Amino acid sequence: MHELSICRDIIRQVEDLAIQHDAASVTNIKICIGPLSGIEPQLLAQAFTSAATESIAENAELEIEVMPIRVRCQQCHAESEATINR
Repeated sequence: MHELSICRDIIRQVEDLAIQHDAASVTNIKICIGPLSGIEPQLLAQAFTSAATESIAENAELEIEVMPIRVRCQQCHAESEATINR
């Protein structure tokens, strides 16, 4: 499950930011992921609990926002949402 290694990387980044900002704890972490990321939001949420244990984010809430696919026309620069081709 690569979601666990992703969570560990997130925790490392959060710890680095906490040190930079002299934070004693972290209460909320919000991430945005897209449907083409290869990340399963439910598995990421489960892995977060394990990855955050004994870290500065141990009691933090993980908010996961799944973002839509956005496309942009190179000619007219119009943007719109798209769906995954199956």
